[in-house]
Amino acid sequence: PGYFVRVRASGKKTYNIETKVPKTNHKFSKAIGDPKLFTEAEAREIAIKYLKQIKQGENPGAIEAAQKKESITLIELLEEYISDRGSSLQPNTVKGYRYNLQKFMTVLASKPLVVLSHDDFIAWYKKNESRPIAAERTFSTAKTLLAYAVAKKYVLQNVAAHAKTIIGRYKPKAQVKSHISLSQMPQFLDALFELSAANQLSNTMRDYFVLMLVTGLRKTEAASITWSNVDFKEKTFSIPDNKPGRFLTLPMNKLLRDLFAHRAQHKKHDQFVFPNMMNTGHVTEPNKSLNKISQLAGLGFNLRCHDFRRTFTTL
Repeated sequence: PGYFVRVRASGKKTYNIETKVPKTNHKFSKAIGDPKLFTEAEAREIAIKYLKQIKQGENPGAIEAAQKKESITLIELLEEYISDRGSSLQPNTVKGYRYNLQKFMTVLASKPLVVLSHDDFIAWYKKNESRPIAAERTFSTAKTLLAYAVAKKYVLQNVAAHAKTIIGRYKPKAQVKSHISLSQMPQFLDALFELSAANQLSNTMRDYFVLMLVTGLRKTEAASITWSNVDFKEKTFSIPDNKPGRFLTLPMNKLLRDLFAHRAQHKKHDQFVFPNMMNTGHVTEPNKSLNKISQLAGLGFNLRCHDFRRTFTTL
């Protein structure tokens, strides 16, 4: 009694249970699953288990929560965290969280939270001393997720935070932050336009690099500009989704107005000002072009998009 197959008007079938909760006399119903996924015997066994627990006075929600609490992993917790935070997380942030856990913390992130200890995280942290930046970012993600798990009452304490208190931070490596110096600017510009004239650098890449050089925009901010963001009448262009999450409008100087006008006159994509070679989206991988410029200009380092931002700030 209380176990049945529901067939909807669409033809969709599900195994279900329905019963009354003792004392409250409230009706409780739950779908067990699709007949394509469960045999009848499997569904009947699950149904009997639920019906017995409910009749014995156990809260159906508490039963499921206890089972989830015992088995949830960091990887699974991440998806719940992303779902709860919704649009407050930037797509690149979500992508980074997933990548870090799956790439650098594969084993720990696949274990149930309840079995993880601060010793596990200390051992992992020390093992990853050779890649301090990746380790710091991944560890930070784990700490955030475990703080969330404490709030959700999946665990009683944040063992990653305890581990961090014990071991502290890695000693940061000296970082060489490059930019195009004022004395190197002529060589850079000569190389940029020489490669463009020789068709070894596309006009799209040339204009993309010039835009970053004279505005200090980040790589993705510049690449993702659409024609709807360009206002020739007001002589402005907008970055609707920059890293700080603010809507940014910038003025066009004469150079930029000419640049946008030239690109509009030779438009290759209806949406993006700087489309990729396949015209399937915006430019994404400029390093090959930057390496050519660096070599021809004799800069002494391989130029990267963020170097334009540092160059803009410095000069």
